[in-house]
Amino acid sequence: MKKTILCIIILLSFLAEAKAEGVSTSFTVYKEFKPCTITLADGRKLTQPFANIFLKNSTLLYVSGGLTKQADVKAVSAVDFEDRHYIRIDTLLCYLVDTLDSDALYKATIIDVPAYNRLLVNNHQLTNIDFSFNSIIQTSTIDLENESEIKMPLIDIFYYRYKGKIYRVHERELLRQLPKEKRRILKTFMNMPDFSWTNADSLMKLLKALQMNE
Repeated sequence: MKKTILCIIILLSFLAEAKAEGVSTSFTVYKEFKPCTITLADGRKLTQPFANIFLKNSTLLYVSGGLTKQADVKAVSAVDFEDRHYIRIDTLLCYLVDTLDSDALYKATIIDVPAYNRLLVNNHQLTNIDFSFNSIIQTSTIDLENESEIKMPLIDIFYYRYKGKIYRVHERELLRQLPKEKRRILKTFMNMPDFSWTNADSLMKLLKALQMNE
């Protein structure tokens, strides 16, 4: 995919010292572009033979005319690959992790730019290059070549669909939005030694507890 307008910066490899959920050597979720069905915001459905999810901001990439393009996030409602169902939440495409009756847990994985920047500061062997990511996408096309030289820390962002509403799975957000009796359950879970905001099993147990006594 060399015929693109803008090249993505090639980074030096580094040790994965950041406190993140993982490390990626690719800018995309899938190693190769694959078919998907796209549900647009107006309800129309399109099939796309070559598509992927961009880890920079968890948005849809697709191939058109030999170019890799980034879809307008506002135009996309959902994306279905063979193995994952994504929905748009805020500006992110989040995939369905698990369901519990009518409620669900969703996750988006993105590149942790602050963690990478901290590595630049702490590791003098790294080249201090501009990696703001705002400069990476100046047009609707990108170049995904030479990814194998890149190692970037990742973070997971979770959302609940709970009682018909979407909640960011974050301590401050849940304490702000949940009713008083549910906040007590949340605080109990937060004090448990094995509870983790970044573990899907923990979050599903919390979701089940929030459903109790309704």
